Amino acid sequence: MTDDGRAKESFGCLLPVFDGLPMGVLAIDASERIFYYNQHMGRMDDLGPEDMLGFKISEVYSVRDQESPTVEALRTGRPVPERYMSYQTALGRRLATLNYAFPLFRGQEKAGALCLTLDVSELMRHVSDVKGPPEPPGPPAPPGGESPVDFSAIIGKNPVFREAVEVAKIAAAGPSPVMLVGETGTGKDLFAQAIHHRGPRSKGRFVPLNCSAIPEPLLEGLLFGTTKGAFTGAEDRPGLFEHASGGTLFLDELNSMPVTLQAKLLRVIQDQRVRRVGGLDEKKVDARIVSAVGDSPGALVAAGRLRRDLYFRLGVVQVAIPPLRERPEDIPELIRHLLGQIARRLGRQVEGLSPEVVRLLQTRPWPGNVRELEHVLESAMNFVAGGETLDLRHVQRAARHSESS
Repeated sequence: MTDDGRAKESFGCLLPVFDGLPMGVLAIDASERIFYYNQHMGRMDDLGPEDMLGFKISEVYSVRDQESPTVEALRTGRPVPERYMSYQTALGRRLATLNYAFPLFRGQEKAGALCLTLDVSELMRHVSDVKGPPEPPGPPAPPGGESPVDFSAIIGKNPVFREAVEVAKIAAAGPSPVMLVGETGTGKDLFAQAIHHRGPRSKGRFVPLNCSAIPEPLLEGLLFGTTKGAFTGAEDRPGLFEHASGGTLFLDELNSMPVTLQAKLLRVIQDQRVRRVGGLDEKKVDARIVSAVGDSPGALVAAGRLRRDLYFRLGVVQVAIPPLRERPEDIPELIRHLLGQIARRLGRQVEGLSPEVVRLLQTRPWPGNVRELEHVLESAMNFVAGGETLDLRHVQRAARHSESS
């Protein structure tokens, strides 16, 4: 039996566990050939399992053996706890990843290695001067950041929603921390950007961080920076507090941050000084904090998911953003705005929008809020031929092919 066959025989029963993970997973056998490659990894690489299975890892990734954490884990028989990689996908996109690799054993014999991969490309674009491994030849990475977002880009006439916008405008003019409170998909990121670009720190950086998307071991280093030698693979890297100094640090899903790390965050905010992980020296930082939570801050404090003292420090000004189901009168204008964005993104044109579609979308509860509305519209837009009016048949056809239908 080949190495590939023995690896599948030994570990095949475990592989379905990784199929639905929101991260890339691949496994190689003792001959360094890929015998498992999940769908999420394929979406990251712009490839499919059929393009990867059976090939040696060096044949499909343009990295040297000594750079590959998976090969290192196999050859040394030891885990590789954390390694940054940067490479070009099959479609020419530049991908930045964080990789964790583990050796696989059959008894005392090294049988292969497993690698877990997180896509951190968006984060790295906002931290463009973070050092990383050398990139292979190819087209340059796309420029980081987005076009400035002002309050004019925040759409809605609902009185409660307009009150939230007005409070955010008032908060933007001052130096106090702002806490945005709203369900997922209500537009907290747009509010945060608008507050930054309307405020006195608009010439500084806007640095966003989704606290729920980053593993705990990485989160502390990303926030505060790291010192070379602090852990395996650690380099001298400035943290997001240093990058945001003079600008705004947006901490989305703040309540997802471990409580122990919340205590360290509080100290940095109070002292305005940060010490990199593994370092001794403290650095002066001056970043305005805009945070966001998805539930009532009081309920989060009561549940032990948000430190009370951190809440008092960051919740000086609170902006409560209502869910979409509570402002159905805003849906028609939102549809027109989103369709314009989607049409430009997809390179498609629509003749118009049927009134039946608008009425249907106004009756939905929208648990995913504006983000879900955008998803539905983009799905439907893919079934509209050039010059057609977007109507119910397009929405219904998209729904039949949607996992959430």
